Amino acid sequence: MSNHPQNTNQSEEIDLGYLIKKLNGLVIKTIKLLFEVISFYLKYKFITILILIIGFGYGFYKDTKPQIVYSNEAIVIPNFESSDYLYDKIKALQIKAKEEDTTFLKQILGNEYYRFKDVQVEPILDIYNFVENSREKIDILRILYQNQNFDEFVENSSISRYYKYHRVVFKIAGQENSDKMIASLMDHINDNEHLKVYGEIYKSHYQKELIQYDQMISQIDSIMSSITLIDKNIGQGVSIFENMNPHLLLDRKQLFLNELLAAKTRIADSDDIIKVIKIDYNLKTGRIIPNKISKPIILLFIFSFIFFLRYSFKKLKEISENS
Repeated sequence: MSNHPQNTNQSEEIDLGYLIKKLNGLVIKTIKLLFEVISFYLKYKFITILILIIGFGYGFYKDTKPQIVYSNEAIVIPNFESSDYLYDKIKALQIKAKEEDTTFLKQILGNEYYRFKDVQVEPILDIYNFVENSREKIDILRILYQNQNFDEFVENSSISRYYKYHRVVFKIAGQENSDKMIASLMDHINDNEHLKVYGEIYKSHYQKELIQYDQMISQIDSIMSSITLIDKNIGQGVSIFENMNPHLLLDRKQLFLNELLAAKTRIADSDDIIKVIKIDYNLKTGRIIPNKISKPIILLFIFSFIFFLRYSFKKLKEISENS
């Protein structure tokens, strides 16, 4: 029984020694491999230097090339039931850019049409704004939410198009006159006679709402000013309005004020069919590694991989002949 711990310690020492021996072997193999790699590049040092110079020159050219494609991000509001129209219009522009329809693009953008590369649109998810002050939309949300999880619901394309705000990204080569090009594209998108007629009808309705809410708020203010509370301690005569609840009137006034604010907001938003809120021009996607560094590495990797395939083929051939 007393020899059992001693045997265990000896076994652990043997296992530890075996592990150290294996690690030493791995280190030696790694050093040998590193030496072979260095020897390979020294053997072909002139070719290696030439590849690095070519890669650096090409990468430097790519980094300084004036026709880099920039993103121009716009936040827009589709008005007058134009959400589907916006997405269809963007899809048409995508197809025209992909097919390089020069006749169509030149009509919109003029002689610099070739700089327009792509356009994308996506909703800015805002479920609270989607259902605000709309009993019908709340009911729709409840029904759809019962059939799928919340994340899938808010990203569902069948409702995401009807969020208030949307992000449109224009891909344009170069930085010159990006604002004019995007203005021309937005003029094209907003060029729809049917929706322009809709817009006049909607704006007229918003103006009427504004007047009516103003009038209703004034009426409530008039009623509130005419109500005099009875001070029983003093016993002064007053006008009494039976069944009149001042708190209810105040609540109603607050409701009308909210509606008045919404009406004013709708009027401010209804300048265009697709209202542009803001645009950030010439946003360049940052590269983690500059081209002047990545291109030489890529070329050197290709060169090395070709020789690795050649070396592997020779080894396989030797194995096949010796077997």
